[in-house]
Amino acid sequence: NIGIGSGGGSLACKEIGDLADVTIADQGLGQARIYLHVEDSTHPVMFGYEGFRDQEGNWHPQEIPAFYFCDQLWPRMENFSGPIFKVGSNAQTLASFARVDYEAWTEHMERQPESLNRRHSAIVYQRVGEGSVVLFAITLGFRAQWISNYRLLSNAIYSWHVR
Repeated sequence: NIGIGSGGGSLACKEIGDLADVTIADQGLGQARIYLHVEDSTHPVMFGYEGFRDQEGNWHPQEIPAFYFCDQLWPRMENFSGPIFKVGSNAQTLASFARVDYEAWTEHMERQPESLNRRHSAIVYQRVGEGSVVLFAITLGFRAQWISNYRLLSNAIYSWHVR
């Protein structure tokens, strides 16, 4: 099973569907470009993510730029949206939130995004029976603009049986 963001990501958490040993540490922050720290670069879901080169040409090892998104209506409706995960002992953090890119467009944050700077889990993996669960707190390929994260989805699909 693959869970992404407010839909599948939240549904797998203990608060709702209890498919994985994961709870929601925070949610509903708004939208911003964030950077994830790769916690396990050997895991098949993380294949190909060794770091990135920024616009100035600087290399950022073990980091992935990504997009955190929560529709601004959802927090006001008191629903789980844009989940930020806290893993239990049966789940594994593959990537965690490292930092937020404070640019002009991050003004759309509902409140200060401390949870995005605390190394909470952003990509989680857990074996469940004969299969696995992979949860993403980031919005993969948001409106077809964030293509650098598409490979995470294909890695998750094709590596379900590996570990």
